[in-house]
Amino acid sequence: MELKIVRSLINELNQKNILYCHWKSNQHIKDVFTGKDDIDLLVDRGSIPRLNIILNDLGFKRFSLPDKRRYIGIEDYLGYDKEQGKLVHLHLHYQLTVGEKFLKGYHLPFESFILNRRIYYNKYDVYITSHEDEMWLLLVRLTMKIRYRDYIKHLLGKYVIDSTTKEEYKWLYERVDKEEYIKVILSLFGKDLAHMYSSQYKLNLCFKDIRTIRKITLNICKPFKIYTRLGATCKKWNREAFRIYQELNKYILKRPKLFRRSPIAGGISISFIGPDGAGKSTIINDLKLKLTTQMDTKYIYLGSGDGKSSLLRKPLSLVYNFFLKKNILDRKSKKVGREGKTYRNNEGEKAALIRKLGEVPWIWTLAIERKRKIQTLRKFRNKGFVVITDRFPQDQFNNICDGPRYYKNPNVNKSLINRMLSKKEQKYFELAKITPPDLVFILNVSSNTAALRKPDEVDIESHKIMMKSILELDFTIDTKVIEIDANQSYNKVFLSVMDKLWREL
Repeated sequence: MELKIVRSLINELNQKNILYCHWKSNQHIKDVFTGKDDIDLLVDRGSIPRLNIILNDLGFKRFSLPDKRRYIGIEDYLGYDKEQGKLVHLHLHYQLTVGEKFLKGYHLPFESFILNRRIYYNKYDVYITSHEDEMWLLLVRLTMKIRYRDYIKHLLGKYVIDSTTKEEYKWLYERVDKEEYIKVILSLFGKDLAHMYSSQYKLNLCFKDIRTIRKITLNICKPFKIYTRLGATCKKWNREAFRIYQELNKYILKRPKLFRRSPIAGGISISFIGPDGAGKSTIINDLKLKLTTQMDTKYIYLGSGDGKSSLLRKPLSLVYNFFLKKNILDRKSKKVGREGKTYRNNEGEKAALIRKLGEVPWIWTLAIERKRKIQTLRKFRNKGFVVITDRFPQDQFNNICDGPRYYKNPNVNKSLINRMLSKKEQKYFELAKITPPDLVFILNVSSNTAALRKPDEVDIESHKIMMKSILELDFTIDTKVIEIDANQSYNKVFLSVMDKLWREL
């Protein structure tokens, strides 16, 4: 099914007489309109001011790439289709920057030539590159992408040219006017390359064909090189090392290093707050999946429940879960009274003793863990990441809604241990206060709906008090709070979150 935002973009470009064309992989142009493939548009420089107005009106947003993934004359935009809840990736090419993998070290100065020869694809109402131009572009790009390691792969009997490229070549071969094709190459590159491309014009594209035309193609394209040979090699290896480092960083190092894209206005922290049964975890998981494919994101759990805990608190979590499985502790035993006071019922003396013994190490390790997580949040946000947190600490309500248990709690006695715990908590809450989230989503769900969704975890009376407290939370002037009706179907709730989040990115 076509995405409305993509169709609207192409219609606007056509109506406003923007000189553009979708310049590669036109065999799969259908996938562009459904959001399966990226949109790769070659655009005339003179159209940039009018194009910027169109993109802004349609809600496209420019994103920044790390230096080691950025190329000259290419801009990255993301758009959001609110009806289907999909993100689309738009590449705007103001010049034909092509070449080796990890480098793109050539600028082919034929933008006007290609744009003036574009053709109108009636089936999709879009301008695309002429088949002849797309054919020579495909071959030039292929020859430039060949690396020494590909010769070794070929000798080992491995495929160098993938099946998708071969299918694309076949699709173009069936549509190209050979005489026009050779005429175009002759006018752009001269008779030597025209003769070579003419002799290699056959249906079955293979590595041998590309290897044959590679030397003369690179020789003729020398004037179009952006870097010296040494400079190109160093830059290419540097970028490839960056890709390897990123994989290492993703699974092991986990440092705040940008790799994909970041909002042009800088990083942003987004917190989701809501009681059990609001769908918080499911929404966050789906949001992470959707955003991570297009931009750099970081997820942080700031609660004390089933989310990811630090190594310091992990043993205590394992012990706690063990007692839950043995039915010695009851997750639903915690009740919230009318004045916000919490108490336990449905648990015996053994459970009370276990909780008393575990409370001090639990609060101590939790305070250390949360402080470190807030520091991590600040680092990643300041580096340009979209940081998503499950919950966020507040010191307006004690012992509920991730509020303090000892700090600011008048009901706690002033023993030495309690004073130490209070001081430990205080550092964390003070740090959280000067690191407010940029955006807070409050998932407002009724007690009855929450109880239906999680009958084993939700106590209706406690839920009502907690939901009321959450709605009364007062955030700083720098935080935008958005309330979402979480009683709706999940699809409606998620689309509402995505729509409002996209406006803030």
